[in-house]
Amino acid sequence: MALILSRETKEKTLKRAQIFEIYRDRKRQYRWRLRAGNGKIIATCHEGYVQLRRCVEGMQMACPLNKRERVVRVML
Repeated sequence: MALILSRETKEKTLKRAQIFEIYRDRKRQYRWRLRAGNGKIIATCHEGYVQLRRCVEGMQMACPLNKRERVVRVML
């Protein structure tokens, strides 16, 4: 059974959720950052990763993904 949320509920959830973003820097290495619900960056990695898998592992070590209101956005 699928849970269907209204558009308003989805928007409220995303506004307060912490969002992890994975992106590539100028050297084409993977990096991550954590944004608060207000859009401010509250954590970043200080090293680039050659492999996407290593970037995700580093992100999970720094900030475990155990809360269901966190969202991961990949921007490659």
